[in-house]
Amino acid sequence: MTMLDLMAMLALTALGMTVGVIAAAAMFVRRQRQALMRALEDNNRQQAEAMQQMVAALTAAQQRQRQSEQQMQSLAQAALRLRQDLTALAQRVERGQTDTATDRVLH
Repeated sequence: MTMLDLMAMLALTALGMTVGVIAAAAMFVRRQRQALMRALEDNNRQQAEAMQQMVAALTAAQQRQRQSEQQMQSLAQAALRLRQDLTALAQRVERGQTDTATDRVLH
């Protein structure tokens, strides 16, 4: 073997090692990219689920608010009717007392 042959073998060995390192690096980068894509997909899925849960919670809260508003409106109407009934009753009692007082004076 001549020196030229040894240098050629050394160059081929170095070239082979370089190709091997590049191939390993490419596989590593591909795996890292795949892992990153899976992580991003999981993150997106979790965010979508969280958003759906927030929408459901907001919808339920709005429904409870509407029900509370309806109940408050019903209570306000009932209070108004009660006030009107009490006013009418007070007026009748007052008229009844006036009629009774008039009857007493006349008799």
